[in-house]
Amino acid sequence: ENMEGTGDGFPMWLWTLGVAVLLVCSLKWLKGIWDAQYFLGYCTPAELPLRASTIYTEYLSDVHVCDKVQVQGTPDSTFPVFFHYPANLHNAASGSNSTASLSSSSSSLSSSVSTLPTTTSSGGAPCIILVYGIAQDMKCVKEFADVFVRHGFAVACHEQIGRGERPYPTDGHLVQKLFRLRERGWYTVVELRRLVDWLYTRPEVDTNRIYLLGISLGSMLGAHALALEPRFSAGVLMWGGCDFSLIVTESEVAKMYLTKWQRFILKWGERALKPVPADPIHCMHLIGRAGSRHRPIFFQNPLYDEVIPRESIDLMHKLALEPKTIKWYNCTHEVITTEVRREIVEDQVNWLKALATTDTDQHHNHHHSNNNSDDDDHLKDDHEADGSALSCKS
Repeated sequence: ENMEGTGDGFPMWLWTLGVAVLLVCSLKWLKGIWDAQYFLGYCTPAELPLRASTIYTEYLSDVHVCDKVQVQGTPDSTFPVFFHYPANLHNAASGSNSTASLSSSSSSLSSSVSTLPTTTSSGGAPCIILVYGIAQDMKCVKEFADVFVRHGFAVACHEQIGRGERPYPTDGHLVQKLFRLRERGWYTVVELRRLVDWLYTRPEVDTNRIYLLGISLGSMLGAHALALEPRFSAGVLMWGGCDFSLIVTESEVAKMYLTKWQRFILKWGERALKPVPADPIHCMHLIGRAGSRHRPIFFQNPLYDEVIPRESIDLMHKLALEPKTIKWYNCTHEVITTEVRREIVEDQVNWLKALATTDTDQHHNHHHSNNNSDDDDHLKDDHEADGSALSCKS
C-alpha cells in the first residue's frame, strides 16, 4: 500500500525495470544490425579502380628503395603507402615518372647486409604488410623496413585514418573520439585489402608470398584482415589480445586510471552491448585456412604487458587454429630494451624467411603437379565469394 502502483496492479518500480530491460534489448538488437555491416564496403579493383600514383622514389641506401604512393581506398578517400623493396628489383618497376633522391641509411637493429635469397626466379620478393599500433604512423616503419629489405623482403605500410598524414581534428568529446576509433578500424581493414590489390600490380612482389605483421592495435585489426583476405599467406601478430572488455578493465593501465566501479560498468556494458566489432575474439578461428592452404600465425607477446592483460593474450592464442607459434619476451608493452627489440625483429625475420622458402617450394611443386589442380579453384572460389559478399555493392 505504501508503494505507488500503476493503476493495474503492478508497482511502478517493476514497470520501470521492464522498460529498462526492453530498452537495453532493443539497443543490443539495433547494435547487432549495425555491427553486421561493419566490414562491408571493400571494393574490388573492377568495381573501384586503384588509381595508384607514385609521388616519389627515394634511394635510402645502395640496397634499399622506397616509393611513396597514393592509392584509392574507398569511393571517397585515398591513402598513402610507403613501399620499401630491394634495390636490385627497382629496374623491374614500370611506369614510374618519379624523382629519385639518394640518401644513406643504417639500422641499429641489424649490422649486416644479407644476400637476397628469398627472391624467386620470376623476380618477385616476398612482401610484408605492416599494420602499426594505435599511436604510431607510417614514418616509423623506415628502420624496421630496412632490416627486412636487407633480407630480401619488400615491406608495405599505409597510413591509417586518424594518424600521421590523415589526422582527425584534435577537438571532440569522448563519444566522438570513440566513434572515430570505430571508424579507424573499418577503414584500416578495408584499406589493407585494397593494399593487397595494389601489391598485385607491382612486379617487385611475389603475390604468392604476402604476409601481414600487426603490432598492438595493428595485430587486432590485422587479425580481421587475415580472416577476410585469403591472399595473405601467414601473419605475425605482435603485442595483441582478445576481448576488449578485459583490455579496458583488467589491464594495469586501466586499473591505474579507472575506479573499480568505472571498470565494472565498462566491462559489463561491453559484454551486454558488444560495442567493438573490431574485437579479434570474433575472427581468430577463421584465420587458419584459406581455401586449401594452412596459414600459420606467429604470436609475439611481452611477459609483463601492462596494456593487454594475460587472460586476453591467452584467449587470443587459444582461439587461433594450428599451425601457430607463440613466443614471450622479457619486457613490457611499452618499455623494450634494444637487445630485446633486436631479438623480436630477428625472430620475425627468421620465421618469415623460413616460411617464404617453404611457400616458394610449395608453389613450385603446385605448378608442376596435375594432382593439385583443384586447390587453386577452391581458393579462387573462396576469394570470389568473399569479394562479392564484402564488395561495394553489398
